[in-house]
Amino acid sequence: MRGVSGCLRGIWMVAAALLLAGGFAASAQTFRGTLLGTVTAAPGAADAGAKVTVKNADTGLTREVTTSDDGSYVVPELPIGNYSVTVEKQGFRAGVVTALRVEVSQERRADVASNPANWRKRLK
Repeated sequence: MRGVSGCLRGIWMVAAALLLAGGFAASAQTFRGTLLGTVTAAPGAADAGAKVTVKNADTGLTREVTTSDDGSYVVPELPIGNYSVTVEKQGFRAGVVTALRVEVSQERRADVASNPANWRKRLK
């Protein structure tokens, strides 16, 4: 009988150790940040389906996402650095936001309105 209770105690100790290790992993800090925002069309309606390109000015890293039905976008897990956001959609000029600094564990917001005064032609 002592062998069974010793075995059960060992199983409980292993289970407790695994739970503790999982808790530490879940609370680990990330060394990256997030860019997010909303793209709106005049007069303030969501602009779904726009292509959003995020580019790191320091390394050239580029990520592309598409705005959701409510016009929002999220680009997570970006390395720390300086970024630009370009929003493109057929029938509109490209909207550009520059000088966005992403820091550790930070969510940086870059909203773009497709109002003609806020859109500028992209130079090639």
